[in-house]
Amino acid sequence: MNTKKESLRFIKQIISLCMSVSLLLMCALPATAADSDPFLPPEATIQLEAEQAALSGGVQVNTNHPGYTGSGFLDGFWNFGGTATFTVNVPASGKYNVTARYGNAAFNPATVSLIVNGTKIKQTSLPLLANWDTWGNQTETVTLNAGVNTIAYKYDNGDTGIINLDHIQVSPAPIEAETATRLGFASVYNDSSASGGQAVQYLHVSGNGIQFNNVPAATSLTVRYAATNSGTYSMYVNGVKTKTISFTGNGTWNGAYTNVTVPVNIPAGATLKLQYDAGDTGWNVDYIILAQGDQLFRADKDFVKPIGRTVFYNDTLWLALSGSGAEFKFRGTKAQITMKGDQIALGQTDYARIGIYANGVRVVDDLLNQPQKTYTVFESATEQDVVIRIVKLSEANRSTTGIQEIRVNAVNGIQPTQSSARKIEIIGDSITAGYGVDDVKENGFSTATEDVTKTYAYKTAAALQADYSVVAYSGHGIVSGYTGNGEKNASLLVPNNYDIIARTAGRIDGNLDVNNSPWDFNKFVPDLIVINLGTNDYSYTNDDPVKQAEYRDAYVEFLKQVRARNANARLMCTVGIMGDALFPMVEQAAAAYTNQTGDTNISVMKFDVQLWEDGFGADWHPSEATHTKAAAKLIANIKAVMNW
Repeated sequence: MNTKKESLRFIKQIISLCMSVSLLLMCALPATAADSDPFLPPEATIQLEAEQAALSGGVQVNTNHPGYTGSGFLDGFWNFGGTATFTVNVPASGKYNVTARYGNAAFNPATVSLIVNGTKIKQTSLPLLANWDTWGNQTETVTLNAGVNTIAYKYDNGDTGIINLDHIQVSPAPIEAETATRLGFASVYNDSSASGGQAVQYLHVSGNGIQFNNVPAATSLTVRYAATNSGTYSMYVNGVKTKTISFTGNGTWNGAYTNVTVPVNIPAGATLKLQYDAGDTGWNVDYIILAQGDQLFRADKDFVKPIGRTVFYNDTLWLALSGSGAEFKFRGTKAQITMKGDQIALGQTDYARIGIYANGVRVVDDLLNQPQKTYTVFESATEQDVVIRIVKLSEANRSTTGIQEIRVNAVNGIQPTQSSARKIEIIGDSITAGYGVDDVKENGFSTATEDVTKTYAYKTAAALQADYSVVAYSGHGIVSGYTGNGEKNASLLVPNNYDIIARTAGRIDGNLDVNNSPWDFNKFVPDLIVINLGTNDYSYTNDDPVKQAEYRDAYVEFLKQVRARNANARLMCTVGIMGDALFPMVEQAAAAYTNQTGDTNISVMKFDVQLWEDGFGADWHPSEATHTKAAAKLIANIKAVMNW
């Protein structure tokens, strides 16, 4: 037994316990470090997981605190001399921001030494966080050489040590606009929302602008700006106009900023000028970033269109329900997607199944059976216009997955695809989730054979060019989930899960429990809601009129619940693919709902029962051929009812 090591570990635990107790006795601490820098865009960022570092002095990989990225984080910095050394290759010499994602529940602040290429640069201070399960970011600006560099964090003389380290991110440091030479009567103004608290204004008159001297070589330029209107701005390199930058206004001159990234060819040492020319539109500029290489993006709403119910957590867009995902577009030559596995599901067998499409062609069909997987989803020798769609093919019950990062070589970064004017929500059970559609009737459940894109729900939305959200759970019903003995199964009810993000055995990042996270119904406002529930209820009701009436009455209450969350959507009630015995109760429920509420924005439709000749999926679930027929009937009904 290493007595010193165990003693230090005990000290760390005692400090953590004391901090936890003290936090209960005082007001909540102010936020000292956000999970992501609000000023820096994700483009051109290199992320190095802590477990990729060279470790010495007792630093080690651990997993006993949730929320880390990659396959673990580093602790052991209670050992004097403990060091984690990262190796990073950058395309050009210059100033870079190094952001450490850390844990600290011991000191306010904790300190360690930052060492670059063998030389101690400074002692970095890491603000106190709420507990050891909380992560913060701390950014330092350092000078790196072109090529290979080492960046180390070490518990050295004068440091407190006792931190955890998850990863570091290395990105070109922004060049603040207020440090540039101002042309005309451009001037600096103060704004707490701007990086460094300042930005440059009055860039809306001919000849006004900002000039940056002796800039590093770059293949991409990012401008952080504010502008009430969309338009263009002129760019000069060494006195020659080389580009007209197109940008989208964000509706304000200050208080909020957005980014535009454009490809450039700027040599080292050049003079870069952004100048207002005739025909241009004014903007205020916060900073610029000059970078080389691919661009890295997070899958947040500024860069992708979320599909279905999703949650953005720890810089990752998490998907749980069938069909949830994201879509974006770009013009360029390459795209890579890094997906993150569910830490709970990774020890099981029902991994999340994903599909990734490039211009409508499925290029990835895989199970997330590892903590992290990176896929090259598009590559071309010439620039092309590309649309990438990422879809969770399997259902929420067993597992989740996350879109951790998107890396592209693109002309102007990535953008969300256009939202459709038509929006449909489909509420259902295993039929809607695509249970066993890629299997045979003799086999049972597996996420590996679920594929929501082969269901009537997905096919209907695609044919109508509608955005969709699928809320579907195998085995679930309205009054009873599936039961093999005729006894009510009240543990598997869709109404109980409708108001949350998703019901799943998985845990997002091993930490966030979406089962207790309410869904924000303002994020997706459907024009039409299709409810296809009753197959599992029938295992309870059978042909018992009393139980069927119970189903009908519960259906009425569910309709009221759905209406309360969706004030204007058309409600369409249906059943029948795996049996239509409860359809009369669906009709009665719709009529009773209208009688009780006066709401006539509702209709019913009966699906045709599946046929032997069309085949079956696992456990006698519908085949794709059956789903295709069901979609055709639903599409015709929707067109008639919605006038689409």
